[in-house]
Amino acid sequence: MSCGTVGAVCLIRTLPVPGRYAPAVFAACLSVVIGLVVSSKKVFERVRKLATQLDERAQKLEQCLTRLSRGAVADRGPLRDAAEDAWNDLHRTLRNKVETGFHLYGTFVLPPARLRTLEALVKEAIAGPGASAHREATARLTVIRAACASKIDTVA
Repeated sequence: MSCGTVGAVCLIRTLPVPGRYAPAVFAACLSVVIGLVVSSKKVFERVRKLATQLDERAQKLEQCLTRLSRGAVADRGPLRDAAEDAWNDLHRTLRNKVETGFHLYGTFVLPPARLRTLEALVKEAIAGPGASAHREATARLTVIRAACASKIDTVA
C-alpha cells in the first residue's frame, strides 16, 4: 500500500498542470496520503481483532481436547460435541484473510495445506482422545496462540 501511494503521489506531482492548479494537485496528493493512513489503520484493527479471535478460539479448542482426553469414557459424547463445535469456530476463523475481508485479496491466516493438516490432526484427536494426535494438535494450537500473543486486543 505504501509503495502504491508513493507511486500515485509521484504520478500526480509530475503531471503537466498549469500553476493555478497547484493547490488542487497538492490536495489530491494529500488525499491519497490520508487514504493510506486510514486504510493502514483499518488493516491493523482487523489484524488485532482476528488475532484476538484466533487466540480465544484456539484456547477453547485446546481446553476441549484436554477435557476430552481426560474425561471418562461415558462422558465423551458431550465432550466430543463441544470439541467439534470449538473446531468449527476456529476453522471458520482460520479461513479468513489477514489484511482484508475479501476472499480474492490478502493472505490467509494459514496456508490451505497447513490448514488441512491441522484439520486432520484435530479430527484424529477428537476421534481418539489421548493419542499422539492430541499432543500434536495441542502443540500446533499453542504455536498459533503464541503467534497471536503480541497482537491480542480484548476490547477490539
